[in-house]
Amino acid sequence: MSIKKSINSFQIVGTLDEINLQIEEEKEVVLKGNGKEKKIKCNVISKKDFKNPAVTVNTTCGGVVGVDVFPTYEKKLDEDGKVVDNPRYKSLLAVLDFKPKETRVKVDASLGVNEYVNDKGEYISISRLNAFTISHSNVPEEDCTDGDLSGIIKAIKDEIKNEEETGRKIVDYFYFDYNGNALPISLVVNEDLADDFENIYEVGSSCLLNVEVVSNVLKVKYVTKNMECSVKYIYGDKSVT
Repeated sequence: MSIKKSINSFQIVGTLDEINLQIEEEKEVVLKGNGKEKKIKCNVISKKDFKNPAVTVNTTCGGVVGVDVFPTYEKKLDEDGKVVDNPRYKSLLAVLDFKPKETRVKVDASLGVNEYVNDKGEYISISRLNAFTISHSNVPEEDCTDGDLSGIIKAIKDEIKNEEETGRKIVDYFYFDYNGNALPISLVVNEDLADDFENIYEVGSSCLLNVEVVSNVLKVKYVTKNMECSVKYIYGDKSVT
C-alpha cells in the first residue's frame, strides 16, 4: 500500500533555550543546483556539537524540544549557475543573535534522523526534527509543538516489560522524509486507547497522524473518531519515558 501524498510537517513555538551553532569561515564547499556544480570558499553555519540539537526550544506544552539544521552555505547557485547570496544563510545568521531564555521563536520543521558514529565506533541513529526556518517575527502568542505525520503501519504488538503485558501497544510505523525515503519509528499507544487503535487501524494501513511533541512524547489525534491517544518515540531499543 502506498500514500498518494506524504505529509511530514511540524511547528514548534516557544522560548529559545540553547544555541548549538557556529560559523565556519572560508570553508571549501561544492555548490550544486540545476545539474551544475561549482567549487568555492564561503562561510558555513553548522552545529558545534554534531551529537546535540542545533537549537532547543522551551515550550509550556511540550517541555524542551530539540531541533536540527543542515549545514547552510553563505552562497548558492541561481538558475543560471551563478553564485549568489543564500537567503537561508542570512536567516540562520540572525538566529546567532537571538538571546537564549528570552527570545520567542517559531520553528517550521519535519521529522527525520540524525545519524553518526560515536567515539566507540558505534553507529547511532536518532529521530529528530529538522528545521526549515527559525524565526523570531510573527511568532504566535501560544506555545505549540504540533505536527502532521503520514505513514504506513508495519506492526501492532503488545508491549512486554518484565515478562508481563503492560496493556499498551507497540506500533512499528514507517513515515516519509522529503526525499521520499521511508523511515522507521516505533510508537507506544497508552492502554486506555490501545484497543481502539487496533480496531481502527490494520497492519498495512496508511494513515495521517496529527501529533503534538511533548519532550520525547507524541500525542496523536484520530480525527475520524475524535479520539486521542498518547504515543512516544523509541530511540533504537531504548524506550524514552
